[in-house]
Amino acid sequence: MKNTKLNFSGQNIFVGIDVHKKSWNVTIILNGMKVKKTSMNPEPKE
Repeated sequence: MKNTKLNFSGQNIFVGIDVHKKSWNVTIILNGMKVKKTSMNPEPKE
């Protein structure tokens, strides 16, 4: 059986949030590489 669990032990994960009145931009960086960048409505529930 193959192990499908993710293991981020010992890795640096950074999350940046650029907050504006009309949108929030979120960027996730893992070990120096940008892995995700998204824009969202400025609603905490999202």
